[in-house]
Amino acid sequence: MRLPLAHGLPFRLALALAALTVGAAAARAQSLRGSPESVDRMYQEAQREALAFHETPDAVRTAVDAGALVRLTTGRDVTLRRVAFPYVTPATEAFVLALGRQHRAACGTPLMVTSAARPTTRQPRNSVAQSVHPTGMAIDLHKPRGRCLRWLRATLLELEDAGVLEATEEFRPPHFHVAVYPTAYTRYAAAQPPAASSPSSTVALQSLATVATAPRPQTRAKPSAKAAAKPRASTRSSTRVASAAPRATQRYRVRAGDTLWDIARARGLTVKQILAANGMSRAVIRPGQRIVLPSARARQLSSADAVGQ
Repeated sequence: MRLPLAHGLPFRLALALAALTVGAAAARAQSLRGSPESVDRMYQEAQREALAFHETPDAVRTAVDAGALVRLTTGRDVTLRRVAFPYVTPATEAFVLALGRQHRAACGTPLMVTSAARPTTRQPRNSVAQSVHPTGMAIDLHKPRGRCLRWLRATLLELEDAGVLEATEEFRPPHFHVAVYPTAYTRYAAAQPPAASSPSSTVALQSLATVATAPRPQTRAKPSAKAAAKPRASTRSSTRVASAAPRATQRYRVRAGDTLWDIARARGLTVKQILAANGMSRAVIRPGQRIVLPSARARQLSSADAVGQ
């Protein structure tokens, strides 16, 4: 007996093809997956911030005494689980406090941190050579379930898109690895309005306190062949905008410490508009890179094209 057809294909085959298509789309959309490129981005940011890679427990304690690292604050919103060295950079501490408040509002439970600064000599055997845990900029978060897991993924994705951190969802064991970019997050947190009261909000974190700038450690980050090589920047401009209005855009040279969020906010743009104008899929930029900034005229033309389609 022949199977019923779906657009000329056997019904079961059509279902199988649809499942493969959906699965491939989901894989492309999942940007919290770990990769060598993600590890390298974290490491390069640590080098750009001149963070020290603390090799021993004594080095961590020295950094704490100097104010380069601070102890994680625990309480109603944040808890620790088996954290041997509960110390992080001031920016990461501010991030944890802000995320903890929103985690309790969204999930009804405190945020659980399972790892923070780890000296190089205390790294697990399966850690990568370029791990940034020894700097104190990274933390590991307990992986919740259900609605809370969806909320945490969405929040981390939005902050990653804003260029203020790099997040990875790990599965063995299950947890989230989050590296907070000190300068970028400090600027971002200082510019946020008071925290939203909606417990279901998935908007980016809104810190209630200004992050203090920490003194830089004496020891600079280890050199890396990957970090020494200049990454090739993506400078593709939007074909539609460039052809429709060649003078309706301007180019900007990225400076050290810039984030797409900073650039967009200063010019009344959104990160998505800049990404679209440059054909970029991620909010990752590097000093010296030239990017296209759409003007008001270009945005009007783009909006008109969208309406006409």
